[in-house]
Amino acid sequence: MLRLRTLVIGTALAALPALYIRSRILSLEREYPPLPLESTSTPELRTPRAPGLRTDPGDVYATRVPLSALRRLTRVGAGEASLEDAWARAFFQSRTIGLEATLLGIGSKGNRGEHGFRRGESVMANAMLILREPAPGTPMLIEWATPSSLMQLSETFAAWGWPYKLMNGGRQEWSIGPVTRLPGDDEDMVEIRYGTAQDFRVVEGEKEPGKSVSPWMLRGHRAYARYLLDATAKEISGKDA
Repeated sequence: MLRLRTLVIGTALAALPALYIRSRILSLEREYPPLPLESTSTPELRTPRAPGLRTDPGDVYATRVPLSALRRLTRVGAGEASLEDAWARAFFQSRTIGLEATLLGIGSKGNRGEHGFRRGESVMANAMLILREPAPGTPMLIEWATPSSLMQLSETFAAWGWPYKLMNGGRQEWSIGPVTRLPGDDEDMVEIRYGTAQDFRVVEGEKEPGKSVSPWMLRGHRAYARYLLDATAKEISGKDA
């Protein structure tokens, strides 16, 4: 009886984190449905950066934050930055991204936009490269790449018959949507958008459209993107993430 009770308790304790994660993913998926790509992102997000690559359909998620809260973040020194710049800085300087940057940089967070963003500069402990800096009406765009050693291993397994393979890399974009005041809003709200797209190497002989990441990995990737948007929006709004 004691062994059975121990087994039941152990199973329950092991299942609780999995149930919480599943519940959280479902909640994020309900709160942040994907937006139409064509009207909420730029062609550069959706287009491969190099020949021999294909871009899987990307995703754009959005939420609304108080315009006044985002405008407070546009004050940089004696000047004033754009809303696009403020949104990108809020994202990269958020607590979650700070932790991720520390892990990637093995203790060093690297550039996170403290002094603005410049095309050609690296951010996130050199894990991302700025392709387009933020400006009024122009969203910031970055690219990232999977380490070559991991890609070689992934391509080897895929060539041996494994049905999935890793992303070669991709791009991310931070854009600003419309300013609105809907019924129930106490002030003007602005839409902030977070877009992602992933590239895969085109391999002759692979069944169209080509091998990709596993469905569970793709769902986890999308859930994390939604979580980053949710957490950063709450920090901007002054709420607990």
